[in-house]
Amino acid sequence: MKRSILLLALFLLISHTWAVCQPDRIMFQKLTEKKGLVYAPGQKKPYTGTVFANYKNRGRRLRGEYKEGLPHGIWTYWNEEGRKERTESYKKGKKEGNWTYFDEDGIKERIESYLNDEPSGKVTTFYGNGKRERVEFYLKGNREGNWTNWYENGKKEKEEFYRKDKKIGKWTYYNEKGRRESVVSYKEDRKDGKSTYWYPNSNKKEREENWRQDLENGLWIWWDERGKKVEEGSYRNGQKHGMWARYNSRGRKMEENQWKDGELSGKSIQWDQTGNKLILKSFKADEKDGLWTWWAKSGRNCETPK
Repeated sequence: MKRSILLLALFLLISHTWAVCQPDRIMFQKLTEKKGLVYAPGQKKPYTGTVFANYKNRGRRLRGEYKEGLPHGIWTYWNEEGRKERTESYKKGKKEGNWTYFDEDGIKERIESYLNDEPSGKVTTFYGNGKRERVEFYLKGNREGNWTNWYENGKKEKEEFYRKDKKIGKWTYYNEKGRRESVVSYKEDRKDGKSTYWYPNSNKKEREENWRQDLENGLWIWWDERGKKVEEGSYRNGQKHGMWARYNSRGRKMEENQWKDGELSGKSIQWDQTGNKLILKSFKADEKDGLWTWWAKSGRNCETPK
C-alpha cells in the first residue's frame, strides 16, 4: 500500500515538473525547428501550446497553436495598425479548413478552403465594397465545377466550367451591362464545338466559329452590326478548305474563292457592286493555273493572259 502511494506521488511530481518545464504559451521567436518540428527552449519533446508575436510598438502580430511540434488549429495575423491581415487553419501541420485574407483596411478580400493540405471546396474573392468578385471550386487541388466572375456593379462577367482541372462545356462572357458577349465551347481543355460572339451593344451576332480539338474545323461566318452576312468559309484541321465568300452590305456576293488544305485551289471570282463579273482566276496549290480573265465595265471580256 505504501509503495503504491509512493509511486502515485512520484508520478504526480513528474507530471507537475513537466507542466512547469513545458510552457503552454511562448513567443514565436523563441521556438526552434528541427526536422520539420518546433521545440521550446531546453525541451526534448516537440512543442504543444500557444505561440504569439508582437510588433515593436507592442501591437499584436500573430497568434497560433502548435500540437506536437506542428501548426494546429487557427492562426491569426495582424498588421501594424492592428487590423486583421489573415487567418489560417491547420490540422497536424497541414492546411485544413478556411483561410481568410483581408486588405490593409481589414476588409475581407479572399476566402480559400483546404482539405489535407490541398485546395478543396469553394474559393471566394471580394471587391472592396464587399460584393463577390470571383467564386472558384476545387477538388483535391484540381479545378472543378462552375467558376463565376462578377463586375463590381454586381453584373455577371463570365462563367467557366472545369472537370478534373480541364476546361469543359460552354464558357459564357458578358459585358458590364449584362449583355452576353460570347460563348466559347471546350472539351478536355481544348476549344471544341461552336463558339459565338455578339456585338457589345446589341443582340446581333458578330461571328460564329467551329473548332475541333483546338483547331479551326467547320463553317465560320461573320456578320456586320445590322445582321448582314459579310464573310463565310470552312476550315479543316486548322486550314481553310472549301468555298469562301465575301458579301457587300446589301448581301450581294463580291468574292468567292476555293481552298484546299490552306492553299488556293480552283476558281476565284470577283464581282462589282451590281453583280457583274470583274475577275476570274484559277489556282492550283496556291499557284496560278490556267487562264485569268478580266471583264470591262461593259461586261465584255477584256483580256485573258496565260
